[in-house]
Amino acid sequence: MELKRWEKVAGSFFYVGYKMKGPGTVTSVLVFLVAWFVKPDAVLPGALLVLTPLSFYLGYRFEKCIGHDPSCFTLDEVIGSLIVVCFIPHELVYYFLFFIVWRLFDIFKPFFKPVEQIQQGIGIVLDDIIGAICTLGMYFLYTWLI
Repeated sequence: MELKRWEKVAGSFFYVGYKMKGPGTVTSVLVFLVAWFVKPDAVLPGALLVLTPLSFYLGYRFEKCIGHDPSCFTLDEVIGSLIVVCFIPHELVYYFLFFIVWRLFDIFKPFFKPVEQIQQGIGIVLDDIIGAICTLGMYFLYTWLI
């Protein structure tokens, strides 16, 4: 079984997953940059609603064709990044701080590492969603404390 061209383009975020070192971080940087200029209005939540089911489907396809959680699949980082930027204030300090928090949760998965072992492409995306929700939890804790 082989990935179709459109699946490669979408799943690797326009080939970032195939061409860059640290493809997850590069993809997240690009999403945060685009979000900065688009601003979190109806466009970003709409993109999140459309891309989330697509990411589960493509996660399944990448897993079937390449193997479990391939680094070239970066659409999961797009989903996680969109979740974060949809809920944090559109201010540079928040974007910078919570980009770092998001990446740390995504990379280290402090208490949800077993989630990424879920098969059928589900774990590939679900661990990023959990990491993004944890990032939002840190944001709400931060705003509550200050």
